[in-house]
Amino acid sequence: MLQYSFIKKYETKLTNWHTVIVENDEGNVGDVWTHTFCKPWKHDPQMDKVVQMLRDARARKASQMSRNDFCLCGSGMKVKDCRDKGLC
Repeated sequence: MLQYSFIKKYETKLTNWHTVIVENDEGNVGDVWTHTFCKPWKHDPQMDKVVQMLRDARARKASQMSRNDFCLCGSGMKVKDCRDKGLC
């Protein structure tokens, strides 16, 4: 999960990114970790490839989704609601 957070920070080109990871232990909150990335965004051709692979995977998954599935953008909304509101 921490690696995914690093990729999202790079993708959004932000200087600061705070991550909270919560483990689910049979319906109860298990361990909780936090991490903050505070380095300036810097272009990296290798990370561009990783981000593009992630976007391609999202596009493939999105093409298989129905309008009543939860959106991949992480908004917690269904695809039909999220796209109608222009959130993703």
